[in-house]
Amino acid sequence: MKDLRPVVARDDVTRLLEGIFDEPIHALAAVEGGQVARTYAFRTGSDAYFLSINRRLGSNVEKLALIERLLRPTGIPVPPIVRRGQMGELHYVVTRRMPGAPAAELDRTGLEALAPSLMTTIDAIHTVDVRGSSGYGPAGDDGNGLYPSWRRYLEQVIGEEEEWDFFGRWHVLFETTILERDVFERVYRRMTDLLSHCPEERRLIHGNIGYNNVLTQDGMITAVLDWQDAGYGDPLYDVAQLDFWDPGGGWAGRFFDRSTAQGRGVTSYDERIRCYQLYTVLNALRFFAKKGDEGAYRWVRERLDELDGGGDFRPM
Repeated sequence: MKDLRPVVARDDVTRLLEGIFDEPIHALAAVEGGQVARTYAFRTGSDAYFLSINRRLGSNVEKLALIERLLRPTGIPVPPIVRRGQMGELHYVVTRRMPGAPAAELDRTGLEALAPSLMTTIDAIHTVDVRGSSGYGPAGDDGNGLYPSWRRYLEQVIGEEEEWDFFGRWHVLFETTILERDVFERVYRRMTDLLSHCPEERRLIHGNIGYNNVLTQDGMITAVLDWQDAGYGDPLYDVAQLDFWDPGGGWAGRFFDRSTAQGRGVTSYDERIRCYQLYTVLNALRFFAKKGDEGAYRWVRERLDELDGGGDFRPM
């Protein structure tokens, strides 16, 4: 399995941090679990921090700072950025460590207890005032979405990317990896068939909400992490992703019930959820093919088979 994270010598990390902080660096340790960023935990004095290094952060370093400033007055907990910059061709960001542990460490009982706080936090993200920006899809370093419409953002998943971007000229994966062209194109057609149900709604979306990106303590959310995919679009996109990666959580049904109880009508709910989950399938298939993670690739294919079974996402 390929490790897509940049290779960084520990001595280089130490020198970087010693140049940032006045007090000695200690308890430096690699943090596993990230897919594309190399992350370290460390302490200096009595304070704890994370260092994230990524060859693809580029504009996203500036975007993280913009997101932090945007969310600061809302009460949505995000790690404060202490320093950002470059080390050679790599980009880095240092954030203060927040209390709590990843929700991924919870069992189903713990996740059930966390559900009210998680849904409240996600809803709060979707109500942030974004009138000072424009565009759809992931935000660039100026805070504006990179696409002229929500539909255009979703449609681009089949297109080749610039060489410097994460996937780059990725169609070669059809010939060199387990990525199945016929499956990919079939899923893409099904996704685009559903796009007519998806509104050009422009809300702040996290873009990669999941248990690894949420810290929790005593049944409450203490931090929302990893805003590198944040941008603007339909808020059901976040709901669909959360539901896709946790088949047993019933998150799409929970959010439908929540919207109904709050008197918020949601049109074409099932079609929108399914459309965004098919988009998630497309991104996941090419990601795990590029990484060479056959086990994860097969899991996504199995989830696709479950989606093929039809049915709606609302509780019966």
